[in-house]
Amino acid sequence: VARAGGLVKQIKPMVEAGILSVRSFAILAAFGAAGSLAAVGGAVSSAAFEITRQIFMFSAMMLDMFAVAAQAMVAIALEGGDVTQKPQKNAQEPEPSSPAATLAPATGPSPVPPATASAVPDTESPTVVARLVSDRLLQLSFMVSSVYALALYFGRFAIASIFTTDPVVQATAAASLAILAAITPFCGIVYALDGISAGARDFAAAARAVSISGALAVAGIFAAKAWAGAAWVAAFPGGYAGLAWAAGIAVLMGWRFVAMMARYLSHKNPVPPFRRRFA
Repeated sequence: VARAGGLVKQIKPMVEAGILSVRSFAILAAFGAAGSLAAVGGAVSSAAFEITRQIFMFSAMMLDMFAVAAQAMVAIALEGGDVTQKPQKNAQEPEPSSPAATLAPATGPSPVPPATASAVPDTESPTVVARLVSDRLLQLSFMVSSVYALALYFGRFAIASIFTTDPVVQATAAASLAILAAITPFCGIVYALDGISAGARDFAAAARAVSISGALAVAGIFAAKAWAGAAWVAAFPGGYAGLAWAAGIAVLMGWRFVAMMARYLSHKNPVPPFRRRFA
């Protein structure tokens, strides 16, 4: 019975994390619906949407480095570990030079034990340290993603020309890339918040946020399909491809940002905000 209880205790975090599979389903549903909207505009819109999707995936993989860092650092901080200290290898004990040296009593002061990774000062709780780490990661994520967004916006025509030589597709893709550049800073924050939620084991809140956002994105796409007239779509930047990104993916990431930031600012968050004292 004790062994079975220990096994259940080990499996429980994996089961809790499994709820994040809802996130993958919601994101794939939003992209599938957005792709169907872009297809209404024909081959040019579909090609432009696919080019933008490839850049979005590249951006997500690059900016996801903050999510990976947040998962590890927040978890370590909540456990009372030192997020600034590298793991130390176990030092090998030197072999004694002779049996006499082994049997001889030690003289002089006893050796000082190596520094341990007690990481949280007595004046700061693990939750406070985790919050400070989370705040700094969000700041870094926003700065890096903003710089990347500027590079993406001003280089959108050059990026589109890498994928195609068709000037019509290039212009349509460049308009869609401009929309992607506008939402990229918010995407960077969302990725960092994802990592913070995972490090704090706040899986249910993360799954709930992306489920609601995915449902709203799919609803927005079908609403655009039903009500957007041809003249209005023609005047929209990027046509159907741009509309797919604005009504679908921008809604998905925008509502994820709103929902996850609201959770982060809430005191129900595992790493809640605290009142800072200034000297």
